[in-house]
Amino acid sequence: MPNIQRYVSKELTHFVGGEKKTPEERYAVLTQILRSGWLTTNPIEPGSPKPLDMIPGRKISRNRMYYSHAICFCDIPVEDFGIHMAKYSPFGVAFQKSFLLAKGVNPVFYIANDSVLGKRVSDGKVTDDDVTRGEFFDYLSKGIYFRFSEGAQLLQNLPDLNPAVREYLLKYQKVDADCVHHLLAYLKPFHVTREDADPDNFYMEREWRSPDVQFALSDVWRVILPKDFATEFRRDFPDYVGQLTYAPDDIVPVDARAEQAADLDDEFGITMTIALAPKSGSERSSVTVSHGSLRREPVGSTQEGQTTPPKPLPGG
Repeated sequence: MPNIQRYVSKELTHFVGGEKKTPEERYAVLTQILRSGWLTTNPIEPGSPKPLDMIPGRKISRNRMYYSHAICFCDIPVEDFGIHMAKYSPFGVAFQKSFLLAKGVNPVFYIANDSVLGKRVSDGKVTDDDVTRGEFFDYLSKGIYFRFSEGAQLLQNLPDLNPAVREYLLKYQKVDADCVHHLLAYLKPFHVTREDADPDNFYMEREWRSPDVQFALSDVWRVILPKDFATEFRRDFPDYVGQLTYAPDDIVPVDARAEQAADLDDEFGITMTIALAPKSGSERSSVTVSHGSLRREPVGSTQEGQTTPPKPLPGG
């Protein structure tokens, strides 16, 4: 019999309604998701291309520079949901990992902010000051942001650019856009020294992300909820044949994450949206860019917020 490692699961679970104040409101979010057949950050247009906000005044090491409109799952066995439920919600929906892989799900790339890369160099000399990975990725992400931003504005504001220069800018705009959407948007910096139950110890979340997920009720592998809602759930969903798991009665919610609440005053940046070409097509993927103030409003969906449309780039 093969050995089994319990710290991963064959399921991925999305907990819902964390922004709601009462269990009844959270249950309503769960039922809305199951009836709609969508896990989405945009209930008005589920399945639409996902924008990604880039805010240069913030730090990626604090998980605040890039805001990807993605669906988040945890790769945590059912027996170990306690810490995660305390952070988010005792209501959740789970799918087999094999089902979600076909939907584009992928684990995030954890970065240890405290990890030392080397010593700082000043005026050509090596100093005694350490440079951490958190600092390095702050520097790297801002460089990518400004190269993309400046290139996008050149392309839209200078129609008479030399064709070779335009082709060069277009090529690297695509490289930068893919880097942001498929790499930087999946980075998850965290502080190793924090306790397991610390709200900012993101490593314990074992997070995966995906675009919107469309599903049938028969695709749902497990539903998690407090036992008090079991009778109502079975009445609301008599055709559900998946597993039903009761959340522990002693879950105590924790305070909002400190790092997620940082830098809220700085909301100026770029919203980038990539409309991917059809798999069978030969045309390039298109990139749409808007530049301006980013302001999030609660939308009552599976995620905590949504971005209002920013102003287009000048000349766009």
